Amino acid sequence: MAERTLLWVDLTLRRIDDPTVSRFEEFFVIRRADGSHVDAANGRPDALCFDFDYPDRQGLKLLEETKRQHPSIPLLMLTLQHSEELAVWAFRARVWDYFSKPVSRQDIRRCHDSLCRMDRDSTPRQSVRQIPPIPTGTRSRQDASNHANLQVAVAYVRSNYADKISQAQVAKLCGMSTFRFSRHFHAEFGLTFQDYLSKFRIARAEELLKNPEIGVSDVAYAVGYRDVSYFGRVFRKQKQMSPTQWRQQQFATTDTGVYLQPPSPILD
Repeated sequence: MAERTLLWVDLTLRRIDDPTVSRFEEFFVIRRADGSHVDAANGRPDALCFDFDYPDRQGLKLLEETKRQHPSIPLLMLTLQHSEELAVWAFRARVWDYFSKPVSRQDIRRCHDSLCRMDRDSTPRQSVRQIPPIPTGTRSRQDASNHANLQVAVAYVRSNYADKISQAQVAKLCGMSTFRFSRHFHAEFGLTFQDYLSKFRIARAEELLKNPEIGVSDVAYAVGYRDVSYFGRVFRKQKQMSPTQWRQQQFATTDTGVYLQPPSPILD
């Protein structure tokens, strides 16, 4: 396997157990670049890799400028943002390969092999005469930072919804004051943190209620409600029926008594 050098431009806001770089190291020799300026002229790499969480205008402008300065060097782009608009922009900006993280080993191998084939292609790479405007949906750096911080809250809810969770506790985990956390959470998700937590718990409760062997009180405890009557009120407010009525409604049977399970909403 031919060895290729990859100049890595890290524009992520945080890296928590991110295996991306180590996966690329299986196929490339990684060199690190300054996130504010990319000098690819010194020790010319085989490719440039821009690693984003959620790209902001500043980061994409750096990518644009680098592409103009080094049009013949293939450019890779990695992002957590699943956006068709952003992918189209990258294609029009002549990005060599675009990845939505997490990136699979198979995709990295495919990218490596395509770079090897490019070496055998004598056709010169064209410079980009005009890079299209940066997508309007791109976050500002502050918005991207807030989004990344709020993902800590979402991950915490997913792992600890059965326990007592306070907004102040989660705001602290996100590195925000309670007021700032409340404001940004509502702006990001369109509902308060407590409403998000409640909807998440009820979605999990629906999954458990499909099992006739689990009592309603046990379901309530399993999703974080210590007061069964309060659980019933919250459930009724969201589903317009009690947990017992909801369960009975799910038990639609065929003549053979087969239990039909309709899909249950999962809060993302």
